[in-house]
Amino acid sequence: MTLSFADPPDSSSAGWDAGFLHSIEDDSFDSLYPREVREISPWHWTPAEVARKAAALLVNKPGTRVLDVGCGPGKFCVIGAATTKGVFTGIEQRGELVGIARNLIDRSGIPRVQIVHGNITTVDFTDYDAFYIFNPFEENVRQAYQIDATVELKASCMTSTPAMCRPSFRASRWAHAW
Repeated sequence: MTLSFADPPDSSSAGWDAGFLHSIEDDSFDSLYPREVREISPWHWTPAEVARKAAALLVNKPGTRVLDVGCGPGKFCVIGAATTKGVFTGIEQRGELVGIARNLIDRSGIPRVQIVHGNITTVDFTDYDAFYIFNPFEENVRQAYQIDATVELKASCMTSTPAMCRPSFRASRWAHAW
């Protein structure tokens, strides 16, 4: 699958006022993405209403640092940064999705949001105050929902204990939307 950033719906959407994200629905938001990303949105990306509610729950004061694990095209991070006073970082291992997310951030002008190309195993969780996960293992469980062939899917992703789940790891706040 070749991904590229979709043209905005109209010329006025470049550098738009982030206030529209307070009420935008999924179809409208997803129209900012290429067709390939829009088509898999119902299975892989956070619904807009869930993103607004989860962000509001996670950001308990201005400057709260939120990490979105497996952020995909950055939907949760963009909506969260636009609707709260938190600082949102997404980590995504697929380079094309990182590029799409960064392009959306650049074109929207929304502050306090960044997307990192990497793997969760390299993250220092002490750098964050809150964590968000939306369905990061769906394609490992149901390979029919595989995003693309760039990431090797492993059943062990579901059976091994990630660092964030070990008893020694203490996170202050989690939002898990499944």
